[in-house]
Amino acid sequence: RHQFKARGVGEGIKPSKYPEMEIRPGTKPQPFNLTESRQKKVEPEEVHCEAFKANPVPKNIFQHPLGVPEKKITPSVKPLSPNFATKGRVKSKEQINKNSDSTESVNSVSSECAAFKARPAPHFGVPTSLPPQPKKATTVQPFSFDEKISLTELKKKDKIHEILEREKKEREFKAHPFPNFDKPINLPMKEHIMPTRIEPFNLDIEKRVEARLKKWEENLEQESRKQKEATKFKAKPAKLGMPFVPAPSNKPLVEISNFELHTDRRAQDREVFELHIKEKEVEILELKRMREDQKKMEEEEEIRRLRKEAVHKSNPIRNYPPIVIHPSDKPMTQPKSPNFVLKK
Repeated sequence: RHQFKARGVGEGIKPSKYPEMEIRPGTKPQPFNLTESRQKKVEPEEVHCEAFKANPVPKNIFQHPLGVPEKKITPSVKPLSPNFATKGRVKSKEQINKNSDSTESVNSVSSECAAFKARPAPHFGVPTSLPPQPKKATTVQPFSFDEKISLTELKKKDKIHEILEREKKEREFKAHPFPNFDKPINLPMKEHIMPTRIEPFNLDIEKRVEARLKKWEENLEQESRKQKEATKFKAKPAKLGMPFVPAPSNKPLVEISNFELHTDRRAQDREVFELHIKEKEVEILELKRMREDQKKMEEEEEIRRLRKEAVHKSNPIRNYPPIVIHPSDKPMTQPKSPNFVLKK
């Protein structure tokens, strides 16, 4: 009753007027040659090796060494005794025996060793007490700035004397002469100051503005003159020629034939599309109804199972075998006295 019967594909659909699409072959998988390099293999060029030809050995090598400098023979070192200071300081035994020649020899040695001044040898014997040198009394000498102090004091005294003399002259009374009223008093003439005259400022900007205004006025006059000349009407002579005659057309007449409108084709496609949509909607509704029925059946089955499980079923009484008591196989305990220490 509720069995779904599917229709065949393409039933009731008009054949398409469009040409079939070209079916391309499928892509053939190929392995990735990751280890191989993509660079083109360059074939090695054949290298033309020339025959080796040795040069003759130069004869100068066998005559004398080349490129190595001659060894310089350094002279040997001549030993010389160092010029110690003890030679001029210590007296030899031969110089002590001589009397007259000793002074000359010492002078000669001192003249030779005049450039070197050695310190006196330390005295390790018994210390000798020499007479002390007399101490000289300190002589008092004036300081270098005493003269400056005396000069400043003299200048100070002169300045004070000058100030006192000036103050004394200022304290002396000097009367002014009595005025003579017989002569008219000559009052100074009153100076009449002229009022300020307003004069224009001679600014550079005014000169520049005047030049710009003059140039602007000239440009205006030129433009107005050009406009007046442009407004003057000058009629051009009329062009008289042959009238226009249209040439007859050489195109053939249009032949009206049966034509196919896009609207007709679109209407057919739309009808097919609507049929397909309706079939799809019917299929969807049928599937929905089948799912609802199946869900309802599953719910009823679940309720039936739960009701069956809810019914109480008592378990039967279990029958266990009776308990059989076996007698003990262990021997009876034999009492023994303890081994106390008191017995020893």
